[in-house]
Amino acid sequence: MGWTYNTENPDAVTNAPTIAAVGITFTTVSFFVVALRVYVRGWMIKAVGADDWIMIFTWVSLMHILTTAGDADRLGSSCPWDS
Repeated sequence: MGWTYNTENPDAVTNAPTIAAVGITFTTVSFFVVALRVYVRGWMIKAVGADDWIMIFTWVSLMHILTTAGDADRLGSSCPWDS
């Protein structure tokens, strides 16, 4: 069984595994960056500002975008047009 559900050939050529790997890698890195910033600003400096809350909100919003992009890849948007 391939990555895509919405094609005639379930083993169609797709970039979905590469796109998923890049998304997971950068999401993990960004999580650690935001977590370290919250730790430093919240527990060490004790000065959480509006910019920190905006970063947290933006990172949570990014999860929705990445979930949508992952679903689009799974449904065939990452397949070449000639497949």
